[in-house]
Amino acid sequence: MLAEIIAKQKQSGKAIVACAFNSQSGEQIAGPPAYFARELFAELLALSGDSGARKVVLADASRVTTVDFPAGAVDLDTRADYEKVTALRRSTFFK
Repeated sequence: MLAEIIAKQKQSGKAIVACAFNSQSGEQIAGPPAYFARELFAELLALSGDSGARKVVLADASRVTTVDFPAGAVDLDTRADYEKVTALRRSTFFK
């Protein structure tokens, strides 16, 4: 995935390359893993709260491109999340 992100940045020249996936509600989301050019480091360091880098990604669509990453819809925060994913590992996410 990281090699694909780097290749996409070199091809596009965009300052942000994020992974694209559909949320459970079907909304297209650009999220991690993501690449941010050095020119955005100050903007990233100025963030506070729990919004994370998403605020920087959403600030200016002209500097963003994405790579498809359907498995990005899986959020692993708890043991229950992990168990759910391992039960699904034969699904299309991991083929």
